[in-house]
Parts: sequence; C-alpha cells; structure tokens
Amino acid sequence: MMRTGKRRMLFRVAALALPMLAWIMAEGLLGRMLPAIKGSAHDPWLGFSDHLDLFTLDEESHRYQIDEAHHYAFEPTGFLAKKSANTSRIFCLGGSTVQGRPYSIETAFPAWLQHSLETIHPSSQFEILNLGGISYASYRLLPILKEVLQYQPDLIILCTGHNEFLEDRSYKQLKHAAPVMGEWLQWARQSHVIEATLQLGSLLARKPTDPTPILGHRVRAILDYERGAEKYHRNTPWMRSVEQHFSGNVERMIQLCQEADIPLILLNPCFNLKDSPPFKSEHREDWNSEVEEDWKRALQVAREQLDGAPEESIKNLRRALSLDPNYADTWYALGQCLLQQAQWQEAKRCFQRALEEDVCPLRIRASMRHQITDLARRYEIPLLDLQSLAEKEAPVGLVGDTFLVDHVHPSIHGHQTIALALVGRVQEILTNLEQRSISDEQTRLLFAGKLAELPDHYFANGLQRLENLRAWTHGKADGPPIESHPQWESGL
Repeated sequence: MMRTGKRRMLFRVAALALPMLAWIMAEGLLGRMLPAIKGSAHDPWLGFSDHLDLFTLDEESHRYQIDEAHHYAFEPTGFLAKKSANTSRIFCLGGSTVQGRPYSIETAFPAWLQHSLETIHPSSQFEILNLGGISYASYRLLPILKEVLQYQPDLIILCTGHNEFLEDRSYKQLKHAAPVMGEWLQWARQSHVIEATLQLGSLLARKPTDPTPILGHRVRAILDYERGAEKYHRNTPWMRSVEQHFSGNVERMIQLCQEADIPLILLNPCFNLKDSPPFKSEHREDWNSEVEEDWKRALQVAREQLDGAPEESIKNLRRALSLDPNYADTWYALGQCLLQQAQWQEAKRCFQRALEEDVCPLRIRASMRHQITDLARRYEIPLLDLQSLAEKEAPVGLVGDTFLVDHVHPSIHGHQTIALALVGRVQEILTNLEQRSISDEQTRLLFAGKLAELPDHYFANGLQRLENLRAWTHGKADGPPIESHPQWESGL
C-alpha cells in the first residue's frame, strides 16, 4: 500500500512538473527567437511598391547625403562615410515636428542639442542628423531605422505619433480583441509562449482575399488634396487598427535597436490642448432631426449666456453633450467656458475629450501615448514625455500657444527646451562623455548667437509655412481634388 501511494504521489508530481518544464523550455527558446521575428523591419500589414534608401553615397566627397528623391519630405543633410574615433553620431527620426516645421532643421531640437553638446564638450565631435520627414508616420520610419542602423550610430532618438492617420490604408487583415480583455492581454503577452500563440493566430486569421496595402515611397497625405478633410469620417474600427499598427511599429523599432545594441531614446510627442479646436466634428451615428433641434437650442442659449451668465452657459453645453457626447466642438467649447471660470482640471479633461472625439485626428491620441509609455517601461527604454515638459511652462498646466505654434509643432523656444532636456539623457547614454551642465547664461548667449546668424527670410518663410499649415489642416490645400485620391471610394 505504501509503495502504491508513493507511486501515485510521484505520478501526480510528474503530471504537474512535466508541463511546467515544457513551458519553461518553450519560454527560453521563444525568448531567443521572438526578438528577431518581432524586431524585423518587415511590416506584415503594409508594403512599399518602390522603396528607395534615404541616403546615397557621394563617391567624390565620401559622404552620405539624403537622396534628392526624398527632398520633398526631408531637409538635405549628410555625414562622412568614415566616422572618426571621437565622433558621436545620433540620428533623430520622426515627422515634421522633428524637422522643426514651420521653420526648418536649423532651429529644431537636434540642432540645439548639437550646439549645446559642442559647447559643453569642445574636444568632442557630434553628428546629430535630423531625419524628420514631413507627414512621415511610424510605418515609414521603420525601414529608415533599419537603414541608418548600418551607418554606425551611437544613439537613436525617436519621436512619432502625430502622422498615423494622414494616409489611407486598409486593415481588413487585423483582428481585434474585445476591449475588456485589453489589460489581461497586456499582462499575458509578457509570456513568450502566449505572445507567439497570438502572433500565429493573427497570421492564420488572415484570408488570401485580404490584400496587404501597398504604398509608394512618396507620402500621399489625404490633406494634401483639395477638400481632403471631407474624406474623414467617424470610423472606430479603422482608428483602432491604426493604433494597433502604430504600437507594433514602435515595438519593432525598439527590437531593431536592441538587436543592433544601439541605445534608443523615445520621445512622447507634445500637442496643443488649449488653443487648438478639433479639426472636424461629427454627430453620433443614431442622430436624428428631433434631437438636433433640442441640441441646437442648447448651443444657442449657451452662446447667448456666455458673457452674462457663464454658469448657465456651462449648464447648456452639458445639456448639448448629454444629447450628443461625440461632437468634438461642444467639448472644446465647454473647456473654454470652464477655463474662464478657473476650473482648470475640468477644462483640461474637456479639451482632451475634444481631441479624442476629433474625426480628423492630427494629434496623437491618448491610447497611443499610453502605448509609447508601456513599451518604454517594458523594454526599459529611456522616455522623455514632451507633453509633461510643455506643461511645466504652460499657464495652469494647459499646453497651448506658449510652447507650440499650432496644433503639434513646437515653437523655436519649445525646441530649445526639448534639446536642453535631452542633454543630460544623451550624456548618460554616451559613455565617452562626462556629465557636464550648461549654465542659463551660457545657454542664453549660445542660442541668441545662433539665431542671429540666420537670415531674416528664414523667419519670414517660417511664418508663411505656418499659414500654409493652418490651411492644410482644414482641407484647404492647393493639391488635386480629393476625388482623384487613389483610395477615394474606400472611406475612412
């Protein structure tokens, strides 16, 4: 009886131990395999018909220069093919906010970072390359990162998130988990076995009839077309697909850097809450004329009472939102009213809701900001939150036109502030540099001197670009009519 009992006990222990051992072995094996798979620069949801490398080698000067075919989106810049021993080479990837629009690379944060580091470390050399591409989203930055990792970088700085909704793509092949499972899946995906199972299931879910969207090397932003804003409509499934694609792209870029053993700094972009109204508002899907009349009356009364009875105005705006909580402009109007009543936090919540309900999303959404933060924490990547940086300088913590010149582009002062925040981070990562600081007076003289070197037309051109940008965001571009867009019939 004793021997039988022992055998039963051993059998039970083995029944528990063997699956656990198999799981541990699978975790170890997949832990080595998944980074290579996920870190691949191949995008399983998108392809390019005519991809061109960003840089070409000039044989005479022995310099890599941005290819002329990319000058429509990137400012000309380059670097020596042979890097000297005391040179730190840093590539800054992103969209027009990195490039420094509405101005240019001379007053963008990579330039101010280089000036600051050269002042602090006069015996060292720095090549800080501004690879901010106009309207470039994460899926276009992914192949660029793979390319520049071949050019002996010492550090990559990545800032992306505003441009994900500019180009029309189809996401029929993406399958979504129920929202209530989001937190559970985030925890579960820490397991390599579960992550591999989810990836395999995603691939098997694809149908042969689900084509992979193919884009050309040149950006076809919807707003580049005349009346481009007309193409934007509320489309929650598409928006979630874009966000899922974005998260995957950022994760793949992190993996690529870790595979190449190149340090990366992630920047979470900043955006204008207080002084940037939504670009397009739409009513809820079950909207009807009976509700509309009540809604219009509430808004009319709110406008009439704005000066004399602001509390009544707020009450009527809330009434309008109870009838349609999806109309972005109403949230923005309520935020402005609450701001006048010094209800700062409530106003901020309304401005953020207005951003989330904007059906023409030209500012990074909250879920995408959370994705960046989660990825930085999961992969232990240094993160600089530019919105938090901007909030420190903003009155009552509401980011507006004091740090930005429009909905997303930092002012020259904003770029300088970002650069100074990066100086310490860069020195921590580049082990060949001692930790040094630059005084406020040094900074003031340095920055003022560099600005004085720029011609007057540099600033005049920037102001003109700013006017063009504002027209562009409202669908008033001078391009061809939106009906000629290749995906006009698909809808967003």
